[in-house]
Amino acid sequence: MIAVNTPGDNRQGTVGGLLPGMETRIEPVEGIPRGGRFFVRGPNVMSGYLHEAAPSSRRPTAGTTLATWSR
Repeated sequence: MIAVNTPGDNRQGTVGGLLPGMETRIEPVEGIPRGGRFFVRGPNVMSGYLHEAAPSSRRPTAGTTLATWSR
C-alpha cells in the first residue's frame, strides 16, 4: 500500500495521498502518450523475496533499486 484515502479527503476516482516517506516518479514510455513507467520507493516497499532454503537471505525484486534511484 502506498496511498490512502481519508474520509475528509475522499474524492471519487482517486486512491488518496501518498503515505509519509513515500517517493514516486514517472518516466515517459514511447508510444504511451498519457502514461509512463511508475517508480515507487519508501520504507514499506519490499526489497526482495525470502529464500525458502535460506531465510536470512533474499532475492531482489526486478527493476530499479533504492541504490540506483536518481532524481
